[in-house]
Amino acid sequence: MDKDSFWRVEALIADHPEFDKGSIREQRPVAWQPACFLCRMGAETGLKTAAFCGVAEGAVYDYSDRVVQAIRRKRSELLGWPGAERRDHISAQMAEAGFPGCLGSCDGTYFRLADKPGENGYAYWCHKKFYALVLQAVVDNRGMFMAYEFGWPGCVQDSRVFTESDLWVNREKYFREHEFILVDKGYPLTPFSIRPFTDFDLTNDPAEAARRKRWNQQLSSQRIYVEHAFGRLKGRFEWLRCIPSHNKEEIFRILEALLILHNFLEARNDDPATIEGYYGEDEPMEEDLLERPSHLNLVGDSLHSAGVQRRKYLLDYMDRM
Repeated sequence: MDKDSFWRVEALIADHPEFDKGSIREQRPVAWQPACFLCRMGAETGLKTAAFCGVAEGAVYDYSDRVVQAIRRKRSELLGWPGAERRDHISAQMAEAGFPGCLGSCDGTYFRLADKPGENGYAYWCHKKFYALVLQAVVDNRGMFMAYEFGWPGCVQDSRVFTESDLWVNREKYFREHEFILVDKGYPLTPFSIRPFTDFDLTNDPAEAARRKRWNQQLSSQRIYVEHAFGRLKGRFEWLRCIPSHNKEEIFRILEALLILHNFLEARNDDPATIEGYYGEDEPMEEDLLERPSHLNLVGDSLHSAGVQRRKYLLDYMDRM
């Protein structure tokens, strides 16, 4: 982030009571603490961060804990499912792209672990041949995170994470009747999760096949927001590309803070591409490995049929544009 963004982050958390706690030793100024935290999140070790910032290594972890706690207190302001007015605004914008009622895009990504976890380690081995934790998230058409599910080991597929998530289990809290999100082929087709046509959606009509292909391309052009969001998140905070900790609770706290910080920076048009050595590509979870008709069994026939009808409506809607 640039200097202006840094000082905005410092101002965001400066009033947190954790920074005012009395102690025998007076704390460093607040600005030192997010500076150390961000240096560490740039993939530096605690020891190297300590040397760079001129503090003890233990102080780096203390500062990180305080900053994470302070940022997470801002979750209700910066990370959450939008209200009705905001959803209407997103839906209207997405209607211009051919998807009225769409609230955003959902996908999963891997966070590589530096080492095999000590407990049930092999469960974290993903098909990309490394140990990982899975994050599933929904982003809006600005690349801002709206909801997420985290903590599943790398062996678990997108479809299971989705159907076990609060977003799906309590979908009536998140979606009105006409609302949905865009997903890839690894997810079930329902009225609330619209995925592309696949090889299993057979048709002998060449014109219809071409029509579906065009629609798939349009869907992909809108779903790219979630892939870009993952890339920008990892590009900003390189620590996420190879997490050294095995403490899932600590990882969860840090990740949530970084999602909040990502939204804060994106809302202020902070461009991570200006970071020296920035790499904004993600390692997507390969949907082709998950593409199979068994999705029907994950949600039931009635929900699948309703999803087919909604997708047909959207296909026809694109033709009328």
